[in-house]
Amino acid sequence: MSARAPGISGLAPQQLFFPFVASDTRDRLHQLYHEHFDKAERSAVKRAETQRRKLSLKVVDGRTLPFDSPRFFAILDRPIGLHKESDLDVQPLPDTDEHALPRVVGSEDGEKVEWSDQAIEELHEGLLLYSLNLLKSRGNAEEKQEILRWIWAPSVFCWVSRKVVGVNQMIPIHRHDLPFTYERCCAFAGQDPERLRSGLAYVLRTFIKGEGLPLAELGIDIDT
Repeated sequence: MSARAPGISGLAPQQLFFPFVASDTRDRLHQLYHEHFDKAERSAVKRAETQRRKLSLKVVDGRTLPFDSPRFFAILDRPIGLHKESDLDVQPLPDTDEHALPRVVGSEDGEKVEWSDQAIEELHEGLLLYSLNLLKSRGNAEEKQEILRWIWAPSVFCWVSRKVVGVNQMIPIHRHDLPFTYERCCAFAGQDPERLRSGLAYVLRTFIKGEGLPLAELGIDIDT
């Protein structure tokens, strides 16, 4: 005869033994149950430790970075290059209007907005300038990380299957053909993306000199 009693996760079995059950059988059943209980305890402790580690480590693209990410992002909080105080620096939260809604830019009545070629060009150029200025600001490690990965993203965005003369072939889609990529923004701004990236790599090497920051783990190779 058996009954159910609350355990660590859900309901764990608890056997009620009668005198006619052999003593060696009772001892073995007790041993198996305690082994199960101890295993569940160890699993619970392991899960709690894993969650604790995730709070202190940075997860990028679904994987945990294998380095001291709090120290990494504390260093990235510092401005890269010449710093000039501006509104781009992370500011303390205001004491009032904490729940104020963000300002929405665009058509208030939901009508379709037509963008001119000049406006699209200015948006691309403005994004590049804004991103470079964010690298020189203070207290925004997360933004810097995203911008650096944007700049050092692979030239091929993806591969697609297309029929060429009746044969399926894998065709690369390059980032310079896509809107708002680093290469496209440089093209609209009249900048050479490789030259600009090379100059930024020089600044980064000076910035992290002696810090041992593994930028390569984020796909940011400043040595090439």
